[in-house]
Amino acid sequence: MDDPERMASLGPLADNVDSILTMHCTHPDFGAADADIVIQSSDGVLFRLHRKDLETHTGAFPFIANPDEMTLLTEPSGVLEDLFKSIYPRRQPDLESIPPPPELRLLANFEMGTVNNAPAPFTVTVGSSWPAFKPLTPTSHAEFNAPDADITIQSSNLVLFRLHRKNLEMHTGGFPGGDLKMVQARPDEVISLSERSNVLELLFKFVYPRRQPSLKGLPFDTILALAEAVEKYEVYSAMRLCEVRLREFLPKEAARILDHAIKHDYPDLIEACVPALARQPLLDVLDKLPLKYARAWARYHEAWRQIFQSAIQRINEKYCGGNPNNCYSGGSDRCRTMASIAWILQLEKITSLSELKRNLHMEANDGTAEHHCNKCTCPRKWEAGTDQKRTEAATMIRDGIMALRPFNEFLKN
Repeated sequence: MDDPERMASLGPLADNVDSILTMHCTHPDFGAADADIVIQSSDGVLFRLHRKDLETHTGAFPFIANPDEMTLLTEPSGVLEDLFKSIYPRRQPDLESIPPPPELRLLANFEMGTVNNAPAPFTVTVGSSWPAFKPLTPTSHAEFNAPDADITIQSSNLVLFRLHRKNLEMHTGGFPGGDLKMVQARPDEVISLSERSNVLELLFKFVYPRRQPSLKGLPFDTILALAEAVEKYEVYSAMRLCEVRLREFLPKEAARILDHAIKHDYPDLIEACVPALARQPLLDVLDKLPLKYARAWARYHEAWRQIFQSAIQRINEKYCGGNPNNCYSGGSDRCRTMASIAWILQLEKITSLSELKRNLHMEANDGTAEHHCNKCTCPRKWEAGTDQKRTEAATMIRDGIMALRPFNEFLKN
């Protein structure tokens, strides 16, 4: 580092690269021992990276010719950290958790550096799937048909994708996948995949340096098939976007999304699916879920049942001496007790969690419990005034729901 021009390129921050490396800390996640390029943030954090990743994942990143030189950027380390996470084969950061100003700044840097692997939850362009068809003979995909391709992939409906092996290797963590019969010695070998062409078209758009599709407007089956392929071949740059798009189909497709979320370990997505299924009849849910999750869901369903049973038991013990038959004779107070128990039974039958919560906050009984109190000598007197017992029961049920363990925990046992 004794060349004057090279020294001048570093500015007044230090006399040489060695002193800079000593003065500033290295980012814990980006400190590769075999790095061939060092980037410094505006707040003095060093990122030791691989030039090949920057070259293959970006289209306009500033480089210097000498590997000993350091590239100084104007962005702070927090922004660069999220930026560089999008150019390495790993699950990408959730940009929805970033406060608005840094989020907008990060998006601006994605554009400035032309980081094509960046997630696309901010764009509104409408994606389109390749028309599903199955010709008698293989046809070449119009977009993925490189004349210098060194790998050819065929979809299940006989569409050929002529691609570059280096892009698959650099942008994925598990490609080729388990069902590829790749023969390294024969570059003209056609590799058959189980996915259809519309899914592979979207998948391969995430492994080339270009602006990625937003996946807006696509049908659920296409999004789910893509999400499964993304996990199968470990296309990290598409994982977060697929999760975002899957959420848009809740609650209608909750069971199928829950299966995907459990299979690939997306805790937040699992919990987003559960409310749509939590109050549905047990057998209805078990019919929709894979058998391997049946035990966990049955235990979760039983935990819900215990919430209502505990409320009934508490009312019985406090107002009926532990015997509900004691509530059948005389007195409007006992009548209101039976009405409260009947109301709890009605709540337990509600199949919508949002409707259940609305009913728990209602102050006036709607009379649906009357037929459960047919042994009472004053079956209508409980309508007068606010029923303190029912309010007490509602509080117990709400507390029970708040204390209920997340479904994720039932999966661990």
